Amino acid sequence: MPTERPALLVQLLPITPWRCGAGRSEEPASLVPSDSLFGAVSNAMGLLGWLPEWLSEGAPATRMSSLLPLQNDVYYAPLPEAVRAYPGLRRVRLESVRFAPLGAIQDLAARKFDEHRWLLDLPSGCLQSADRANAGGPYRPVERQRAAVDRFDGTAAPAVSTEGIEFGNNSGAWALFVFANAEIAAVWSQRLKAVFRLLADEGIGGWRGAGWGRSRRPRYREGELGKLLQNAGWKGAVAAGGKWWTIGLFAPAEADAVAWDSGAYRTLSRSGWTPGAGAKPELRFVREGAVLASETEPAGRISESTVDGAAHPVLRYGAGLALPWPEEAQV
Repeated sequence: MPTERPALLVQLLPITPWRCGAGRSEEPASLVPSDSLFGAVSNAMGLLGWLPEWLSEGAPATRMSSLLPLQNDVYYAPLPEAVRAYPGLRRVRLESVRFAPLGAIQDLAARKFDEHRWLLDLPSGCLQSADRANAGGPYRPVERQRAAVDRFDGTAAPAVSTEGIEFGNNSGAWALFVFANAEIAAVWSQRLKAVFRLLADEGIGGWRGAGWGRSRRPRYREGELGKLLQNAGWKGAVAAGGKWWTIGLFAPAEADAVAWDSGAYRTLSRSGWTPGAGAKPELRFVREGAVLASETEPAGRISESTVDGAAHPVLRYGAGLALPWPEEAQV
């Protein structure tokens, strides 16, 4: 992936809890996985009148990451599978780490990781700087209950509980969008900004009708991909060495020449529901945090699924963003 490609980095600072799968072992390694984010973005595009153009022109020329944690301008990403077997560690157990700052991931990749500088925030699974020992992580799991109450006679339905996450101070989520060229970026960067302003008001995830999933006005950074990554904490050069680190869910296209007997990755199957119709069939994805071996950039695919009761095929987003993995890392 040429690092000169135009990109948009979106920051969301939530003001209410989010209902998402963060913290569940069977869920993707993200706050909101890229396939769910694609659905939210596409729905907002429809409300703004841009859906046909987005599906035919914008989405095929835009790679997006999942939504990932952010705290005090520290950008967290899924810990790459390639570094979980880092030798000689006694203080930090990488098998328990879900997210790590970009700078820490780069140190792990370069075999320059000093475990005395870091500690694990257990509620969020985030690797944090040791000088923030008592500050808490970007988010923590919460459980809330609600019940419908008849305002006339005072009777109440049984309480319903749900799990979610609540963000700490100066914490939120970030996502990265990379465009095929400047012409695509000129149109869709501005439209994505409008989409995220709408999503900040309307909410992301479940229980939106109860006020969950809402955020302050989003913040944006635009520029070349390489410069945005350096400003986010990935300080070294971003150069492809035949390996790619996924920060979005990935389903290979037929033309992708991934060496599946190499690299380091895990897969999961996802289904879900279509509003007004039935369940989506399961589709297997490569999880975020995979390191894939491929001489060329893995493209992924946006596929169609037939769902009972749906008037048209349902799109499944498997073109999650993959970044060049440093040559120094040994898988």
